[in-house]
Amino acid sequence: MNSAYGIGYALAAVGSIIIAIGPFVSRYRNASVWLRVGLFLAAPLGIAWSVLGFYLLLHETGGKTSLPWSRFWALDHMKSNIAGLTVGLLVSLMLSPEARSLGRRRPSV
Repeated sequence: MNSAYGIGYALAAVGSIIIAIGPFVSRYRNASVWLRVGLFLAAPLGIAWSVLGFYLLLHETGGKTSLPWSRFWALDHMKSNIAGLTVGLLVSLMLSPEARSLGRRRPSV
């Protein structure tokens, strides 16, 4: 098992949990519904990607998988699809003007 991949999957899971908490933070409480729902939906996708990654990593021995080829192929491609959905969702959220305005620090006077 390659520990570098395991660290990446663990960081993604922790980041997903933090993103799930985001819509409930006071800064985002006044945000539009689509922004809060988007943040909340990105979290399970990130956790699912991490779980699939850990599962495939645990079934790897000597650089090869111990799963049947059809199951490995399906899970590996599902993991790639989930990653694409997550990245696309996060990019669309972060490119929205509303998210950028909520992310700015307001000057204290």
